[in-house]
Amino acid sequence: MRGISLAVDRDRLLEPTLANYRDPRGAELPWSFNRLAYPAFFGGPLAFGVLGALNARRLGLPKREAYQVVGWGLLFEGLLIAAVVAGYFVGFAFLTFGYAAHWCSRGVLETPDRVHHYFGDGEDSYADLADAAVLATIAARLFEIVLIAGFIK
Repeated sequence: MRGISLAVDRDRLLEPTLANYRDPRGAELPWSFNRLAYPAFFGGPLAFGVLGALNARRLGLPKREAYQVVGWGLLFEGLLIAAVVAGYFVGFAFLTFGYAAHWCSRGVLETPDRVHHYFGDGEDSYADLADAAVLATIAARLFEIVLIAGFIK
C-alpha cells in the first residue's frame, strides 16, 4: 500500500496551536528555558523567580503569567528559609528548591519558549544568560544569608 504525500506549509499547520502566543522576534531576545535551570539550581528559587519573570516578559507573556513564575519562586524560597531556620537542612538539599521552582514553572514558560525556538534560529535565537545568571545567583544567595541570619538571632 502506498502512502499519500502532501506538501504541508508548517506555519499554516501549526497556526491554531500557536494562536495564543505572539512571535517574540521583535522584542528583546529571551533566555532559553532549559538554561534557566542553572541559575535555579545554583542561585535558588529567588534567583529563578526573578530571571523567570523577566524571561516571561521577554517571551511576551502577560504580567499575570510572569507573576505565576514569581509566585513559584517565592513559595519555594519560603519553604527553603523555613526549613533552614527549623534546622532540617543538610548539604545538597539546599540546591534543589530552585530547581523545584524551575520545574513547577514549566507550564507557564515552556510552550512560549518552544514557540520562540520554532520562529527563531534554534539556539542562536536566545540571549546570553551568563551575566544575568551570575548576578542573580550572587544577589539571591546574599539576600538569603541576611534573611536567615535575621531569623536565627
